[in-house]
Amino acid sequence: MAWLAESDGRLWLPFAASNQLLNRSSTALAWYQRYIELNPSDWLSKAAFADALEGAEYFEAALIQRHALLSAPLLNTATEANYRTWLNLLAANYGQKTATGQALAWQDGTQSMLQLWFEQQLALLSQPQQEQQKNVLAHLG
Repeated sequence: MAWLAESDGRLWLPFAASNQLLNRSSTALAWYQRYIELNPSDWLSKAAFADALEGAEYFEAALIQRHALLSAPLLNTATEANYRTWLNLLAANYGQKTATGQALAWQDGTQSMLQLWFEQQLALLSQPQQEQQKNVLAHLG
């Protein structure tokens, strides 16, 4: 069955996820790598890839991948799946206390997911080559 999936990119993510669920992390990594090459903006798949790295005992690579995800633009849309994944990444990188604190902050309305996304976008725009765009966004807010 795997030989059929090799030529069909639509099956790469299901094969990656199913192998990961069966604790075949090394095999899952190969499928995730293929899928992510075709879909580099799939944030949730990259988070699952980090979990597979950890499952295959590539702990440092998993930490680097999670850190990169936490530093990257969070979302295109604020969904419950993205919210849960974001909290899991926080817990894996910074501890459960940090993730719980963030969840409680969102629960009581002190900082919404959209606000977090906006702050991350501003942080990315604060890079020197994009200073002008940052000023435009600041005036819009």
